[in-house]
Amino acid sequence: MTSVKLPTRITSTLPYDNSDGRPDECSNCFPMDFTSMISPDRLCDGGRVNLLIVVLSSVTNRLARESIRSTWGSLCNSMNSIIRLAFVIGNNLNKNDNFLLLEESGKFNDIIQADFRDTYANLTYKTMTGLKWSHTHCSNAKYVMKTDDDMFINTEVLPILLQAAPKRNFMGGFCWGPSSPHRQTSSKWYVSITQYRKPLFPAMCSGTGYLLSTDVVGNIVKVARNIPFFYLEDVYVAICVNKFGVSPVNLAGFSNMFVNSSPCVYRNSVITSHQLPPETLTRYWEESRTCPLSPLSPTQVFHSRVV
Repeated sequence: MTSVKLPTRITSTLPYDNSDGRPDECSNCFPMDFTSMISPDRLCDGGRVNLLIVVLSSVTNRLARESIRSTWGSLCNSMNSIIRLAFVIGNNLNKNDNFLLLEESGKFNDIIQADFRDTYANLTYKTMTGLKWSHTHCSNAKYVMKTDDDMFINTEVLPILLQAAPKRNFMGGFCWGPSSPHRQTSSKWYVSITQYRKPLFPAMCSGTGYLLSTDVVGNIVKVARNIPFFYLEDVYVAICVNKFGVSPVNLAGFSNMFVNSSPCVYRNSVITSHQLPPETLTRYWEESRTCPLSPLSPTQVFHSRVV
């Protein structure tokens, strides 16, 4: 059953005094109370849920969602599946678009929509909305994966990988150690000294796809209230995780780029691949079906490296 509420607030401003730059900490300054517009509240009811995949999408990206539902998402959300899938979306203030999204939600029951402005600068709000929803409505899931709607996710191999993954204090994906902020104003990921004063970001995982044990999700939601907004969502999550001492690990098979490989490699070795528009995702999925799924063991799939 999908619950629906009307929006009451749209947030696009910084939730702290910016006169002296972004502080490292604050008191209850990160907004976690966005009004829910659409919520598939019972998505995780019934059966065992090993993994919840939250996919960041946009109101008008219906073709991307349809492609996911007909490819790797087709292995999720059935009663005999241990994987659940939900798309996380903001509000673009277009009544017709939001009406069509509500119709889509009524058909598929897999959409989470909240009342922040649906923009690139608000991806942190979108990510945190997905993590808070998972903590509140899908706490029975052992793991949560955050990804985007232009991704290939190997929902056949992931359950095997997770059998060997740590059950607590776990964050893994395509990850790297402390790195320098982009200080060039021409960069898409430009960060000024005012926005972030430290010389290095903490170790992090690419927002294209990372796994979290459920205790880490709860801890992120808890500490985020006192960590000021930062527009790069993967950096923001890394700051939160760093607060309670979890170190990300790099996992074999995860990539933040497009993986140009054979159908058989896609089916048996690639866990994530980026920048696949709907038609490309559909083609790669269909071609990978022509290859047999290898009899993989958890220890064959799970290879981690501390970053």
